[in-house]
Amino acid sequence: MLNAVKAGLGFSALPCFAADGEASLQRLTPSVIAHGEAFLVIPPDHRETVRVRLVMDAVTALFERERKLLEGTV
Repeated sequence: MLNAVKAGLGFSALPCFAADGEASLQRLTPSVIAHGEAFLVIPPDHRETVRVRLVMDAVTALFERERKLLEGTV
């Protein structure tokens, strides 16, 4: 979708993180028009495995660090 919009084939609702840094694109709405959720699904018996815990912590930290971009409030 991003490539189609950049090629001038129309407009689309894109996640802010997908269009971040694309100077040729312009936001058409003053506010976010959609919300979604993300889930990290881990089997209960793997939640305390060290490598799984490391991935869970890294993903959580990434989402917290990039919260504004993911929420579209940048």
